[in-house]
Order: sequence, then C-alpha cells, then structure tokens
Amino acid sequence: MVVVETGAVSRVRPWIGRVESAVQAWYPGQEQGRAIADVLYGRVNPSGHLPATIVRRAQQVPGTPTERAVFREGVRVGYRGFSRSQVDFAFGHGLSYTRFRFDRMRAGFSRGDQRVLRVRLRVTNVGNRSGAAVPQIYVGRLPTVRVRTAPRQLAGFARVDLRSGRSRQVTVRVPREAYSFWDSGRDRWVTPRGRLRIFVGRDALTPVASTTVRVR
Repeated sequence: MVVVETGAVSRVRPWIGRVESAVQAWYPGQEQGRAIADVLYGRVNPSGHLPATIVRRAQQVPGTPTERAVFREGVRVGYRGFSRSQVDFAFGHGLSYTRFRFDRMRAGFSRGDQRVLRVRLRVTNVGNRSGAAVPQIYVGRLPTVRVRTAPRQLAGFARVDLRSGRSRQVTVRVPREAYSFWDSGRDRWVTPRGRLRIFVGRDALTPVASTTVRVR
C-alpha cells in the first residue's frame, strides 16, 4: 500500500505496478492521519474521484517543454485530449470497497423545452458494503461543428449513497451549455442541431452505457 500526499497530480510509474494498492490523499489537513487510517482499515468506504488525469509520461502534458510552453490542443484541453493508451488513471477515476452497476439509461428533453436535457439511469450496489456511487454523464462530439470537438466531455454527475443490494433511479440535469459551443464572433452560446451521443461512465475513458438524443 502506498499513500500519495501531493498538492498536484504526480506520476505513478514505475512503482504502481509493484504495489497492491495506492491512495491519492492530496493534502488532507491536520486530521490526515485519522482520515487515512479510517480508509485503510475499512472504517470508511472511500468514494472520491480524480479531478485530473494521471498520465503515463510527463511529455504527454501540453506545455511541458522547458524553454517555452506551446499549447496546441485547442478545444481538446485537459482530460478531453487523452486516450486510454496515454493515461494510468483517467479523469473521474475512483475505487470503492463495494461495486456498482449502472443500467436502464435513457435521456430526453421535457416536452416543448430544449433548454435542459435529463438523463435517467438506475444505480445498483452489487457489492457487500454500503457506499457512494458517482455516475458521470458525458456528451459526445457536437454535431455539425467545423472544429472537431472532444469524443467525450463531462456534462453532469450525481452522488448516490446506497446500502448493499439496493437500487435507486437517478436523474442528472444537463444544461444546454454542456452541448453547445461559444461563438466568439457572435458573442454567445450556439447549440448545434442534430443527433448527440450521451454516455454514462465510471470515468472519462470508461463509458458503461450510452444513448442518443436529437437536439433541435
């Protein structure tokens, strides 16, 4: 077991393959010893998820060169620009002492209202301990846009506390800006029309279900 206490994302290679588990503790504060001990001894079931991507090589991060930083990623900034082969732990990754299943996903707009997209799914605790799940909703590439957008970008999420064997229907509201883009020439948000793919995932690179909606 390795406990990593850092103020920013740090690389985990090559040692991550030689340990049974690792805890990213960031800077927990004055009660850090008690908090980490509660997790390690199982008194608390962890439910945190990474707010950043842990890459395999530092050179994969834009702006890494020493003399001057050149950012060429465009709209694929941050977690949106990484593929599975480039990362050790994706944005949104997080483990628990129990397991959850996400299914029965569907998405749609309220009748006559295209401003808010609602994504519904069932979350089930299929493990043997109580815990908290965090289903993450991502939207796919925006239709009919000249600039190639990210294959998935975070649009919403929910935290669901469940006892072992219990299920709950969850609704995540996705605002229109999440499937729009900012047009600097017109100085406003523009929502492209067409078919939009919606994903639910455990992190940015692990979708477990998807559906499609038509944006008008």
